[in-house]
Amino acid sequence: MENFNTAAAAGGIRVAVVREFVVRVSDGVLNVQITPTGDRARLAGIEVLTVE
Repeated sequence: MENFNTAAAAGGIRVAVVREFVVRVSDGVLNVQITPTGDRARLAGIEVLTVE
């Protein structure tokens, strides 16, 4: 995701936004990188599940 605006996606502030992704991890390590846009980078929660 690039240039993701949480408030715009939620339709306002203080509203939860949920995004789901299926990814393949080949080396046993899931890397998550959060790059700030302007002066902010935010992650309120993350859930990682194994799919077999």
